[in-house]
Formats: sequence, structure tokens, C-alpha cells
Amino acid sequence: KSRAAKHVRTFGDSVMVLENLASREDDRRNVVATDGTDDDELLPALFDEAELKFSSAALPQTLHSAGGWSVIECCKANGLYARWMVSDGALSLDQTRVELAAPTGHDCEKTFVRSRLNHMSHQVQALFVALALEGQCSSKAEADRICVLGGGGMAMPMALLANRANLEISVVELDATAIDLAERFFGATDPRLSTA
Repeated sequence: KSRAAKHVRTFGDSVMVLENLASREDDRRNVVATDGTDDDELLPALFDEAELKFSSAALPQTLHSAGGWSVIECCKANGLYARWMVSDGALSLDQTRVELAAPTGHDCEKTFVRSRLNHMSHQVQALFVALALEGQCSSKAEADRICVLGGGGMAMPMALLANRANLEISVVELDATAIDLAERFFGATDPRLSTA
């Protein structure tokens, strides 16, 4: 018994429909052109149609644009949401990327996943902060203070604040629009975070 699958290939103005015939006894595939000519050449399958799957994930949507920045969000295959901020001049370069958990129960708001950072640069920066604070006594009355130059959407400062109770962070960000977007779309509202 054989199964047939049709594939359409376009060559300029002409369209040729090829029919793949697969034999169950041997896993060889013969390609036969439906225009009446035979092709005796055996070609390997390019893909197994049973394994061909299309993503059902939603396409990214722009939530807001202002002052040369855009905030974009999409639902990921694992059920989490990804939200990122990009400069309109360089859309392929994420300024900040965070994950959000879907709303649960009576809560209609997505919650930020602050237990991990999604950018390698943020991970490296957080590692340097952790090493610098290593050996600091977290039980002292005065909080540890750090300064971050360039906050963007504030993903790294917010992750640090979520994971260390005795910490204050001052962020120097030149773009007031980036600060506004960080507060409105990235949850950068902790009282221990100050921006200048």
C-alpha cells in the first residue's frame, strides 16, 4: 500500500504539481511529475508531513508607542507572556524583555516573573551586583545601595529588588519616555527604586 501527498512547486510562471509516493515496504520515495513525464531519480523526503506542525502562538502585538519607543507583547507556547521594549530606530534590539504569568483566579492582571532575567546582559549585570554585595551583612539597619546607568524598562533593577529585601536602587536614565514606559508597562513602581 502507498500513501500520496501532493506538493506544489513554482518555477517562474509555470506550476508543477509533484506527487510523492511512499512505499511502506521500503522507505524510498519516488517523485513523479503529473505533466506526464517520469523522473526515475530517487529523492529523499524533505520533511515528514505527520511531524509538520504549525505554531498556534499569537503574533506579537504593539501595546503602546511613544517618543521613539514601542512596547510589544505576545503569548508564548508555555502559557507565559513575553513583553519587551524596543527603540523604533532598532526594532530587532530588545531594550528590556520580561515574562508575565497569565491572570489567575479573581485577579485580572498579569504578574511579572521576577525570579529570572531573560537577557544575558541583565544576567551578567545581576551577577556583578551579587558578587559586589557578597559578604555584605543583610541584617544591618542601613540598606545596600547601588546605582544603575541606563534603566530602559527596568527589568534588571526590578529583579534585584524582588530578590533582595535590603536593597535600594537609583537608576540614571536619560530618556523620560523610557522611564514612563517602565512604570506603566514593566511594573517599575517599587518604593526602593528611584529614577533620575
